[in-house]
Amino acid sequence: KNIITVIGDWRYSLFLLIMIGFWTMFNQLFYTLPNFIEQWVDTRLLLQQFQALIGNGASILDNGSGEINPEMLINFDSAAIVIFQVLISTLVMKFKPLNTMMTGILISTLGVCLAFATQNSIFTFLGIFVFALGEMSSSPKFTEYIGRIAPADKAGLYMGTSFLPIAAGNYFAGKISGVLYQGMSDKYTLLKLEVTKRGLNIPEVSENFTLNNYYDKAGELMHLTPTELTLMLWDTYNPSQIWNIFAAIGGAAVVALFLYDRFIIGKIPATVSDNQD
Repeated sequence: KNIITVIGDWRYSLFLLIMIGFWTMFNQLFYTLPNFIEQWVDTRLLLQQFQALIGNGASILDNGSGEINPEMLINFDSAAIVIFQVLISTLVMKFKPLNTMMTGILISTLGVCLAFATQNSIFTFLGIFVFALGEMSSSPKFTEYIGRIAPADKAGLYMGTSFLPIAAGNYFAGKISGVLYQGMSDKYTLLKLEVTKRGLNIPEVSENFTLNNYYDKAGELMHLTPTELTLMLWDTYNPSQIWNIFAAIGGAAVVALFLYDRFIIGKIPATVSDNQD
């Protein structure tokens, strides 16, 4: 009953609805990027850079094949937060929550786009770091903003309902990561299209004919090495174009927050808007 009462605050509900877009885009770093790295990104170059920088300390990143596991690469987001969160929080402390959230979401969106833009693992790493900067700016301000706009006697309840867009964002992120990625960027799906286009006869993937067997057979029939096969599919089908979807979601959230601040919060009487600002 109390949750329904809070959702009845249409201005607050509209804000939560907008934030679903942010969390949908946000979760692509964890839902989609690991698959993208595994299928398309050559992490050997990045590992070599770490080896040149920290020597034997880079061995913790090596998966035994001279590459970095996608999960390990994604963990740089958490490492950046541990190292830089206090600094970023100090820098954005004096800025208005909504303005900081808009800036942070925009930065995170740019980071996601950079991470998906190329096969160069150095740019993937930079994209993850840029994403982390936006995350460090926007996420704390999201909590702060809700704490400011909540009535004093319902602050805990409002804070609890703030997790609704996070849950919805997780749901929609899964939909995008599954359906859209498979249709636009999945290496196996794109290779099957190329195999069909060339009229090649390759068995379907099964318990007796693995995905790696499929890749190897396709490369053999096309007279391409595994690296050449990946490059051919990249150039032909442009799997990185999925970043356009993520950019659109993040950009829409920023525009929606701007309009919300301009036309919804800006129309609230001064005695109320002072509390919400």
